[in-house]
Amino acid sequence: MSWSNPTQQEAQDCYDEARSRYNNAAEGYCQCKSAYENTFSEYSSAKNQCNSMQGDKLDFQKRLADLESVLSLLRENGKVNETVGDYNKSADSAGSALKGCVVCDGVNCPDLATVFKSKDVDDDQDSALAHQILKSEKARLENAIKEVDAQISAMEQNLTDLTKRMNSLFSQQCSYKNVMNASAFDMNHYKNYT
Repeated sequence: MSWSNPTQQEAQDCYDEARSRYNNAAEGYCQCKSAYENTFSEYSSAKNQCNSMQGDKLDFQKRLADLESVLSLLRENGKVNETVGDYNKSADSAGSALKGCVVCDGVNCPDLATVFKSKDVDDDQDSALAHQILKSEKARLENAIKEVDAQISAMEQNLTDLTKRMNSLFSQQCSYKNVMNASAFDMNHYKNYT
């Protein structure tokens, strides 16, 4: 059979074969296009979910940083205990000065250091409880960050897999489109001889 001069029957057979290839390729193209659109939709949803998780992680990290700054104030050598110690020293100094200034027979001068003594964070029941609650919250936030990190990692792997699937589907669409174009060209050519 000659490309440029086929018989009418050969042209009809070649035309029918090209049309069959075209129809099969068009069906494959449509299926790939639909699968691509579904995968893209899944990718978009997963990407939004991943972005939301990353936002949650940033929020947890900010809250953890704020909590750590408060805990640093409450630790044993922190600013709160330092201030309480300074206050107690001042009360002790004031008490000593008062004892030296006021002298009365039969009247006991109150001990200002005892009267105005403040407790350290861990010595005061309410402060110690608040300190423990803050430590527990810190541990909870650290665990939440680890969990979100694991979820983000899994989601990023899922996004990578979805990207690969979309690339494969797009490549298949291109292949089907090439077959459709070649088949349409053959159909146009052989139509002239039928």
